Amino acid sequence: GSADCMARQVALLSASRPALDRLLDTIEIDPGFAGFVAFCRDHDIELTIVSDGLDHAIARILSRIGLGDLPVIANRLMFLAEGRHAMLSPHASPHCHSGAGTCKCQAARAGGEKDRRTTILIGDGRSDYCAAGIVDLVFAKAGLLDHCRANGIMHLPYRDFAEVTRLLS
Repeated sequence: GSADCMARQVALLSASRPALDRLLDTIEIDPGFAGFVAFCRDHDIELTIVSDGLDHAIARILSRIGLGDLPVIANRLMFLAEGRHAMLSPHASPHCHSGAGTCKCQAARAGGEKDRRTTILIGDGRSDYCAAGIVDLVFAKAGLLDHCRANGIMHLPYRDFAEVTRLLS
């Protein structure tokens, strides 16, 4: 599964924390994301970043654009001695169909039926496949779009977060 694959990739990293942070500081995100977050906040929509990526990378990038307060569920990057790294997957599930380090189905089900709320998935990859079948609304692109089409999962295709914002409004 992706958790094993990614853990092995992270173990191959050889970089100091400052060097890794300099690299992360060059990564751009969707220019419409900040507007999407503002829309969610204006409409009391609870937003959580659920990613099969690394918590440190996500937090670094979000903080750089002033969104470091967003809740994040992701794999944990551990900084070891001499520029070595390891990955922990505290949000994994033995029942995860994709073997992801972060089980998005588990995150989507959090709260249970007693606290039933509408769940929206905005995704593009394999770690989104399982959750796409259980959430209330799916925005899909790339591999997730193909998966939804192939499996008859109702979805709305999107190109970027500005489009998601327009569709939700």
